[in-house]
Amino acid sequence: NIREAVERLPERCRRLLELLYFETTSPSYEEIGKIMNMPVASIGPTRARCLEKLRTVFRRKGIS
Repeated sequence: NIREAVERLPERCRRLLELLYFETTSPSYEEIGKIMNMPVASIGPTRARCLEKLRTVFRRKGIS
């Protein structure tokens, strides 16, 4: 399941993906930047790296 795969990610990735995709309030990039203490411009590239890590978790579980 997706939640279990996200739990296997490093804390920073887990928190970012939770804010982007699981948070019911749908925070803006500005809010996420403040929460994560990161520049808004870094959110997109960091998200891409985290999603690649998530793909790796799925591959290891035999899910493509």
